[in-house]
Amino acid sequence: MGDYTNFRYNHIVLNYWTRKNPTNDFYGPGVSQPYKSAIQYEDASYLRVSDITVGYTMPKRVLDRIKIDKLRLYLQITNPFVFSKYHGLDPEYNSSTYIDDVPNVIYTIGINLGF
Repeated sequence: MGDYTNFRYNHIVLNYWTRKNPTNDFYGPGVSQPYKSAIQYEDASYLRVSDITVGYTMPKRVLDRIKIDKLRLYLQITNPFVFSKYHGLDPEYNSSTYIDDVPNVIYTIGINLGF
């Protein structure tokens, strides 16, 4: 994310220190701060729901009438929820340049059919 106060980055609304706001989470913008790297440390505890799958297998008596051996319909959602108070992108994000660092939500709809 870089330095939050740098003008080249998107401006993020942060709880900065000011004279009117002496209780804060971040040092004042543009202020020389020897401990500014300390803002990178925060609790990254999280709970991730990584997979939800719901499926339905048609009963054999119904399938016998239409001459099919197996029919199963399903819906799968991968990485639908992350519960955390972490302010970054994702608690597992390692700030590298690889595309697969941040988990995506993936929806899959499927049919298993057997004759």
